[in-house]
Amino acid sequence: MSELMRAILIMTITGSLLAALLFTLKPLLRDRLPKSAQYYLWLVVVAALLVPVSRIVTLPGGSAAPLVAAPDRVVERFVITSEEELTRLTHSMPTQSEVDDGQYRAVLNQIQSPISGAVTVLVVIYPFGILAVLMYIVISNGIFLKLLRRHNVLTDMDGRIPVYRNALASTPMLIGMFKPAIVLPDKEYTDEQLEAVL
Repeated sequence: MSELMRAILIMTITGSLLAALLFTLKPLLRDRLPKSAQYYLWLVVVAALLVPVSRIVTLPGGSAAPLVAAPDRVVERFVITSEEELTRLTHSMPTQSEVDDGQYRAVLNQIQSPISGAVTVLVVIYPFGILAVLMYIVISNGIFLKLLRRHNVLTDMDGRIPVYRNALASTPMLIGMFKPAIVLPDKEYTDEQLEAVL
C-alpha cells in the first residue's frame, strides 16, 4: 500500500471513529457543555480527517519483510503464513542466475499480500465513493434550497443580509454562498431570542 493511500485510509478511519463517538455522546453532552465547546469538539473531527496521523496510528501488515533481498533491486512485499509455505516457495523459486531478470520479477510478483487485492479495490472504489457522496450532498442540498425558497417570506428587518420567515424551517439557518440569506422558522421570537439567533 502506498504511503499516500495509507495516510488517507488512516485519516478516514480516525475521523469516522471520532465522529461516531461524538454522535454517541451527543445526548449526554447536549445539556452539559456550552454550544461553543460542542462546536470546537467537531473541529477535532475535522482535523482528524485533514491532518495525517500516520506517525501515531499504524495499520496492520505494513511491516512485512521481503522474502528475497536483492541488492539495488525493488522487491515486492508479501506475507508468509506458515513454515510449510515458506519451504515450498523457497524450493519452487528459481535463482536469479537460472532465469533472466523479467522472469525473476514475474515469479516474485506472483507472491502477493493477502490484503493487496482489497487495497487495489479500495484505491479504485474510494474516489468513486467520495464522488457519489459529494453528488448526493450537492443534489439533496439543491433540492432542499429550492423547496425552501418557494416558501420564504421576506421580513421587515433591515440589514446587509435579507431575513426570511419560512414555515418549512425547523431551526434558524444561513443559506446561500454568493447571495446569503437568513431563514427563520415561522414563529414569534422575543427581542432577546432574535438577538441571540442573529
